[in-house]
Amino acid sequence: MKRRIPTILLCAATALLVWFLLPGSSVDKAIFKLTALTFAEKPYFITGSGAHDDPHTLRDFSSAQQSTPGTRPAVVSLGDDPDGFFQSSPPSPIDFAVILKNIQRLGQDSPAIAIPLAWQAADIISLTALDQQLDKFSAPVTCAPLSRNPVPSPIPAAFRRASIPLSDVNGDTALLPIVNRVSLPDIVLGNKTSLAGFTALESEPANDVPHLFARWEDRVVLSFQLLAALNHYGLQPSGVKIHLGEFVELGDGASYLPIDEFGRLSITPPTLRESKSVPAQNLIDAPDDLFAGTNFRPIVLRNDLSSSDVSSIAFSKSLVGTIASLADPHFTSSSYVFHRYSPAVELLAMGSLLCLIIGMGNYPRLDGKIPLLILIGLILLFHFALVPIAGAWLPTMPALAMVAIAVPLTRNHLLAIPASTVSLPEQKSDMEESKAEVPQIRKPATTVPAPSQSENITTTQGSEKITETAPEKPAAPNAPKRPAAKKAARKTVKKAAKKATPKSSRKRSNRKPRK
Repeated sequence: MKRRIPTILLCAATALLVWFLLPGSSVDKAIFKLTALTFAEKPYFITGSGAHDDPHTLRDFSSAQQSTPGTRPAVVSLGDDPDGFFQSSPPSPIDFAVILKNIQRLGQDSPAIAIPLAWQAADIISLTALDQQLDKFSAPVTCAPLSRNPVPSPIPAAFRRASIPLSDVNGDTALLPIVNRVSLPDIVLGNKTSLAGFTALESEPANDVPHLFARWEDRVVLSFQLLAALNHYGLQPSGVKIHLGEFVELGDGASYLPIDEFGRLSITPPTLRESKSVPAQNLIDAPDDLFAGTNFRPIVLRNDLSSSDVSSIAFSKSLVGTIASLADPHFTSSSYVFHRYSPAVELLAMGSLLCLIIGMGNYPRLDGKIPLLILIGLILLFHFALVPIAGAWLPTMPALAMVAIAVPLTRNHLLAIPASTVSLPEQKSDMEESKAEVPQIRKPATTVPAPSQSENITTTQGSEKITETAPEKPAAPNAPKRPAAKKAARKTVKKAAKKATPKSSRKRSNRKPRK
C-alpha cells in the first residue's frame, strides 16, 4: 500500500499536466492529423488549436463548383475600341483617369485594376491626372508582374503596404518564390493609399494553380487576387495569417484558404462568369445605379484586349473564378468541428481510469506491466473508433500518459507462482537452511569389528609397506544418554535431509548396516 500511494499521485499529476499543456501544441495537432488519416478523405486541411474555445476543425473541399451569390465581382471590361472612343488602344493614362472618375461617380470607392498601368512614352500631364484620381479612392488595388534579377531593386511603397513581415509566416519560408524587382519599368502603382499585388511571377513556370505569396527581401508580398478578396472582406494585409503547407486564415476565422508549402492555392479555381460585365466606354453615360445590385467589393477592371499576350489572356480568364474562390468562405471548403467535452466531464473520465488502474492492482492476475500495456492498446483502439463517430476530440493523450507512467512503477507478477502454492517466507527460509546443511551430513557408518591380536594392520609409508600388530582395544563403556534437545535437533536435521534428498537415495541411506 505504501508503494501504491506515490504511484497514484504521480499518475494523477502526469495526466493533469498533459491535459493542461497539450492543447494548442504541435504535438496535439500532429495527433489530430494522424487521427484524421483514418477516416477523412484527402484533400483537406486542419484549423484550430484543439482548446475548448478553439477546437480542431477539419475542412475538406466542397464538391460543388458553385459560389455563394454575391461573391462574384462585377467587371469593367477594357476591350478593343474599334469606334475610337478612347484616345488610344490600349487606353492611355488620361483614358484611365476618365474611367476611374466615372467609377467613383457610380459609388465605388475601391477599384481593383487588373491591368498594369505602364506606358513606354506617356506625357507628364496625363500621368499626373491618373495619380490624382487614384489618390481620391480609399483603397485602390493596382498590380504588376514581378521577377528575379541579379541586381535587386528596393520594394516599392505600394507593395510594402500590401506585404507581411517574413517573421509572421508559419512554416519554411525558404520554399516561397523569391522576387526582387518589378518587370515593367515606369509603372504606376499609386501613391498614399493604394495597395499593389503581383499578377505573375516570371521566375516561376506557368501553372493553373495561382501563387498567392512571394518573398521580397524580409517581406512577403501578396497576389492581386488575394488583395481583391481582402478588399471584399474589408481587411488589411496584417489580418492574414499564413501557415505554409496548411492554410491561410483571413481575419479571425472569416475564411480559410488551403495552400501548399510553396504558397500556392491547393485547389484549381474554376472558370466562372462575372456577376455583371460593363464595357469601359459605357461608364460615361451610365446611370448612377448601375452597380446598385452588386454586393461584391471592389469593382474589377479587366484586360480583354485581343492583342494581349498569352499570359495576360490566361490571367484575365481565371481572374473572376480565383477572386470568387478566395472571397467565398463556403466555396473552397466545408468544415467539421471536433468540439471537446466540458472540463468536468474530461476530469471525471480521467478519474475513472485512475480508479481502474488502482483496482487492477488488487487482483494478482491483473496486477502487472502486461495488463497495463494491453490497456494502452485498448485506449488507442477506442480513440480511433470513437472520434469520427462522436465528432468530438477525446482526452486520449492524458489517459495514455496516466497509464504509461504507471507501467515502469508496477512490478510484473504474471510469472509468479499462484498464492495457493507459495510457501510462507519463514518456511521457505528454513528449507533453504536445511538444504545448505545437507552436504555436511554423513551417512551412518557401518560397525566394523575391531581387529584381534592376531590380525595385522598394513600401512604404507612411501613405497614401503610396514606390517604392524594392532593392540587389542578395551571395550568402550556405555555412552551416556544425550539430552532431549540434541535428539530433537538431530531429528529435525534428518527430516530436512529426507526432504532434500531424492527418494531412491533415502532408501539406500535408510538401510541398516550389516553386522
